[in-house]
Amino acid sequence: MNTPDHDKLSRREQIEDRVCDILAGIDSPKERQQASAHLFGTARMAVLIARKRGLDEDLAYLAGLLHDLRRFQTGISAEHGPEGARLAGSLLDSTGCFTRSEREAVCGAIWFHSEKGSRHLPFDELLKDADILDRMLAEPDEKMTGADARRAERLALEFLSRS
Repeated sequence: MNTPDHDKLSRREQIEDRVCDILAGIDSPKERQQASAHLFGTARMAVLIARKRGLDEDLAYLAGLLHDLRRFQTGISAEHGPEGARLAGSLLDSTGCFTRSEREAVCGAIWFHSEKGSRHLPFDELLKDADILDRMLAEPDEKMTGADARRAERLALEFLSRS
């Protein structure tokens, strides 16, 4: 149950608090810092992309913030998209602040974010692109291959075009 002070927090702040609580449970300071940097970095990249594409910036931020939380929490990469979507749904539901369609948009994007070579809904694609963009900026010397490289090339063209 929410406390009166908790009710005063924005939806975003409530989710950020829950994310920080989960990250605090990571024993290794280095892993905790890497997790935080990637989640908050991807969230910021998602807002940038949402703004350019005319999509919901608040939901984009939350999808970016939550997309790899389960993987960092457990250390398990297998099925981290679907597992992450379930965790995200639980966190969103716990606030009582999100509509069904908002929950579905965020959780759907998280479910599919690892499928970089497949095409999905525009909001799903936004999260995939934000994930790649954060990696590109955080690890500029990393050579991307395959679907990740093609996605990175499309992103570069999108952000360099004048339209």
